[in-house]
Order: sequence, then structure tokens, then C-alpha cells
Amino acid sequence: MKLTKMKLRQFTYSLFALALLFAGCEDEFFLIEDKTEPQIVITGNVRQAPGKAVVNVNQTSTTGGIPVPVRGACVMLFDNEGNSEELEDEGDGLYLSSGTIVPGVPGNAYHIEVQLVTGNTYRSVPDTMPSYKMEDELSWRQDLETSTSDLGIDIQTETLFTEITSSIPSTDEELFIQWVADEVYQFLPTDFPDPFGSIPPPCYVTQPVGAQTIELFTTISFQGNVYNDPTLFSRPVDDSFLTKHIFSVYQLSMSEQSYTYMNDIKVLTENQGSLFDQPPGLALGNIIPDDPNESAQGFFQALLTDTTRFAVFPDQVRNEFRDPCEYNASRPFGDYPQQCLQCLTVPNSSYTRPSYWLTTN
Repeated sequence: MKLTKMKLRQFTYSLFALALLFAGCEDEFFLIEDKTEPQIVITGNVRQAPGKAVVNVNQTSTTGGIPVPVRGACVMLFDNEGNSEELEDEGDGLYLSSGTIVPGVPGNAYHIEVQLVTGNTYRSVPDTMPSYKMEDELSWRQDLETSTSDLGIDIQTETLFTEITSSIPSTDEELFIQWVADEVYQFLPTDFPDPFGSIPPPCYVTQPVGAQTIELFTTISFQGNVYNDPTLFSRPVDDSFLTKHIFSVYQLSMSEQSYTYMNDIKVLTENQGSLFDQPPGLALGNIIPDDPNESAQGFFQALLTDTTRFAVFPDQVRNEFRDPCEYNASRPFGDYPQQCLQCLTVPNSSYTRPSYWLTTN
């Protein structure tokens, strides 16, 4: 089987969705088989308390489009201690637990059962939440990154690189780690003069960082007690760095089965389907249909998570960009971009300031 450009675009959509998981959304890693019939895709996770369990139910499109949310399903969460809870239907295929009835506890195993309005039922193989994670320290630097254009010309871009140094705990338990990241920055609309001296409120824009790659690490065969990656994530410098940025890096400690699944996804997304590539096949998830004649995709994970943040301020960045929304008395009103007049037109923007905005420096 060869990956088409459409499928690769769908993989990229999935990777962006993963980073947004920890900004309040859900991860969606889905793989499209060459089938004429649509398939159910069930993804989600439970994290250590007080985090809520999250499940997303979708159905693939036979035309190669983005999967369609499945509404009205009954989604149940179970642990190995006999506790169970029905998740709330939030709409758009998203289902959330209360976070208290079946709390996430390191060392416990969790699985879900999903029944659609059609009666079709799916169950996940129990996944065990790890008991250990690594301790992350972050730093950043600005440097030139060289890329090659389609014409074969080398282009240098001012880029911020995130470096991570992680301490590995003393344990006989092997660790399986993934990192995802997002950024939040302030977007300032144009402050036009008015007789009341009012200032339009800023928007806060949240978007994934490094979503085009899957960053994985395991202590298997690793020598030493410190892991370092000087280029974990990168972000080109643009005019958004004229305001404060906060970068959040989320460490996901997972089971070996979950890691294997994510590594299979990584191989599939990086395989461009050249003549010399081995056929990539499919990543095997842990979602099993009751109907043996049906197939399903996805993985429900039990994750031990940790969050590390740092801020980047405008005076710390070499930036030759100008503010596109800066007021100029000689500039016609119609020359201002729409987002300068209403910042909520910026994708993934909100007037709600993150709770950590003022405390992260």
C-alpha cells in the first residue's frame, strides 16, 4: 500500500490535533485503509487525577476527507478496581469523564466500551498507566535554520529551537515517552484613536508546535540517566513574536503497547511511499469491534503526564518584522487586515487569557 498525498495531509491534521489535546481538545491519530466502507476511529486517554478522561469517536470518509464526528454514542470508562463511569457527550464526537468517579491512578489499568446508536459496540484492550515519568528542563535558543526550496535553493530562516534535558528516575521499569507542545501568544488589534481612550482587548492564540513530527523516547538500550535533545521542537520567527509567547511542552509517559502504536504512526507519517520504501501497512491499535467482520482504528491510552512551560518576550528575539496592526494616521482604514479590526478572526483565538499567562516567565 502506498500513502497518497491526501492521506499524508490527514496524518498532518492528526498531529495538529494531538498538540491541542493538552489545550483542552482531543488527540486524533487515524489511519486510512484502502476500503470502500467507512471505519470507526476511537481515540482518547485517561490521565492521572484530577485530569478528565477524553474519548473522541469519528468515522472515516470513503472520499479521503477528514473523518466525521460520531454523536450520540454511549461511552463507558472502566478501571481494574471495578469502577465505571459513563462519559458526557460534549458534541462533535467528543466525550468527557468527570475525573472523579474513575480517577487516573498510576499503576491501574483502564479500558473503554463504546456503543453507537446503531448498536455497534467496540472495546479497548486494557492499558496500564505507568508509575514513573522523567523530569524535564527546558531552554531555548534562536538560530538560523537552513531549508531547501523546490527550486533547490537554500533558504535560511530565523528559528527558535526548544532544547530538553530530562532526568531518568532510578527504577527497573522501562520508560516510554512522547512529547507534544503548543504555544500561546497575545494578538493585539489596532488601537484606533477614539474620544473615550478605550483600548480593544487582546486575543490569545493557541496553536501546536512541531506537530509535523512525533517525538518519542524509550529507556530501552539507553545508557545513562540523562536524556538531551537540543532540537526537540522548532518554530520560525515571525511577526507574532512582537508579543509575549508561552511554550508548553507536555510529557506523556505511556505503556509499551501505546508506545509501539505511536512509533508505528511515526513510521507511517514519515514514509513518503517512494519506490524503495517497504509497504508501511497499518498501525495496530487496541480498539476491537464486537462484530468480527468489522474493523476499527485507534488507541485508548492510560498516560502519566507532566507539563513544563517557558516564556519568550519580544526583547529577547531578533525580529525584523513590523506589526501589521500598528496604527498610522495616514493609513486608510480599508488597508488594515481583518484580524487587526477583529482579532477573533485569527484561527484558534479567544479573549480568554490562560490561567498561567501572568505566572510564566
